[in-house]
Amino acid sequence: MDCVRCGKTFRRKCDINRHLKIKKSCNVIYINCDRQLLIKNYDKYYKIYLQSKNQTNSNICQTTVDKSVDKIKPKSICEYCDKVFDHKCNYYTHKRKYCHVIKDTKKKEKNIENIIQDLKNDYENRLEQSNIDLEEKFNEKLESKIDNLQSQFVSQYQSQNTQQYGHINNNQNVENQTINYTINNYGSEDLSKIDFNEWKIIIKKDYDMIPALIKKIHVDMPENHNIYLPSDKDKTIAIFIDKWLRKDKTRFFSEMILEKTNILQDIIDKYGDKFTESELKRAQSILDYCNYDTEELQRIKRESKLELINNNDIIEPSYKNTLKKKKTITI
Repeated sequence: MDCVRCGKTFRRKCDINRHLKIKKSCNVIYINCDRQLLIKNYDKYYKIYLQSKNQTNSNICQTTVDKSVDKIKPKSICEYCDKVFDHKCNYYTHKRKYCHVIKDTKKKEKNIENIIQDLKNDYENRLEQSNIDLEEKFNEKLESKIDNLQSQFVSQYQSQNTQQYGHINNNQNVENQTINYTINNYGSEDLSKIDFNEWKIIIKKDYDMIPALIKKIHVDMPENHNIYLPSDKDKTIAIFIDKWLRKDKTRFFSEMILEKTNILQDIIDKYGDKFTESELKRAQSILDYCNYDTEELQRIKRESKLELINNNDIIEPSYKNTLKKKKTITI
């Protein structure tokens, strides 16, 4: 006899009852029914089982055929070259080392990367060259504008200072106008025209206060055009003391920085109550640096030289006109 649930065959009915009573029930293939109910009415359900067995056997045969067909199919196919492999290990080895399609693809990708990198480098070089060209053109235009503005400033400045002083007359013809003024001796400059606001602006320049003071006295005031330094290559500098004298440039700038420091110190003492405490403290510390040979002092000297060199076109007419009347000597 067969179990109506799973179809297993037994010799005696008591064996079937024992089979149905075990704790782990059998797999249901034919009739899914409560096991206690099957034991009580087994003959009834056995007839139903015989009817469904024939139909189930035909389905099982078809399933077996389908499974056998599936076993014939290959396990792995290379998706690049369509090569067939029975084992996955061979499939992976083929993809990693031997597939020619993958190798060709990698070579093409590498070539494309090289081409892209070359194009990128070429673009960067072209961009850099274009930036250099633009910068050069911009600098040329800027220099021409600066030259034009400087020439306009010189002409306007000289036209505004048409005043006459005693001592040595210095005559210049600028745009058909005669400018008469006196060159004061070096060390005897007239500083009365500098008001407090101008002093305050100069002192607020911190480390540039001494170069700013030199420009204010010896460049912006024509009567004090008593220093002339045409180039930094010159080892001497021309100063006016009744006549033009030549002095050692290095020693002169050390003395002049000390002299200008004393002038600023006198101004701070005079107008000290009009400055804030922080301004006074800052200015005093900078002036103290000028008493020692420090990097700040060397920078102040360089900036002072540049102020005279960059503005020598303003001082040069005074130098040349007075030079005709007094010869220079070197001391």
